[in-house]
Amino acid sequence: MQFTVSAAAPLVCSYQLLAPSTSNLNLVLALRPIFLNGDLRHIEPTGVCTSFVRMKRLLFLFALVIAVAAAAALPFVTSTETASAEAVSTSVEALPGGMAEELALGAKAPMANEKLQNIDGSYLTLTQAAGAKGLLVVFSCNTCPFVIGNGEKSEGWEGRYNGLAATAKANGIGMVLVNSNEAKRGGDDSFAEMKKHAKAAGYTMPYLLDANHRMADAFGATKTPHVYLFNSKMELVYRGAIDDNVSSAADAKKHYLKDALEALGTGAKIKTKSTPAMGCSIKRNS
Repeated sequence: MQFTVSAAAPLVCSYQLLAPSTSNLNLVLALRPIFLNGDLRHIEPTGVCTSFVRMKRLLFLFALVIAVAAAAALPFVTSTETASAEAVSTSVEALPGGMAEELALGAKAPMANEKLQNIDGSYLTLTQAAGAKGLLVVFSCNTCPFVIGNGEKSEGWEGRYNGLAATAKANGIGMVLVNSNEAKRGGDDSFAEMKKHAKAAGYTMPYLLDANHRMADAFGATKTPHVYLFNSKMELVYRGAIDDNVSSAADAKKHYLKDALEALGTGAKIKTKSTPAMGCSIKRNS
């Protein structure tokens, strides 16, 4: 069946009632001025008509209403989706230049065979530092209040390092600290200062110098402290924070890392596999 717009209408076109298509939408857009003006009398059936002409006209007009409404909504949907995408993109924090995204759970430890200098003068790889059940890597430093504390306000997490090392050792897991603060290498995070700090704090684990923050970049590590726990295959099984209270070990309610160490050592499922790391930013060269 065909429909035409008469000469009295603002435009002339013909249309055959078909399944929805691009050409149908174009016609709808052409007829929309007429429809919106409520001037439907100019749309008249031509050709051979049957007793169902009026019914078909009603069906056509109903389809026209739906199509016009859909066409009118298209710009709104597009702009809304674009705005949402822009909002999401602006909420993502840009990573420092040359730095990988944070290591994904299940990923292998990067630079596992890279030799880093320990404070005793020897060179050690992550593979060598690992125990039979895995390895705990903690990016740390000498100066951050989240590490060393802030007087009476906060004790920091550093005082829990040796206890974590003992828990790790009891579960067949090695542990290393890594200092990647290259921008402060000429001052408080120099190799000489690392030695002094480790002695003063009584570290019982290797404390490695990450020259030019290459290992931190490969891990996607951003904080001090920033924790990464690997299993015996050097696959990441936990990352994030040590526990939920930097100010006081006694007041911590959730011991994320300790629980993960014990679960890994006993072969149990690690319940919490990732938490947000909290601490100072790693001081990279600009």
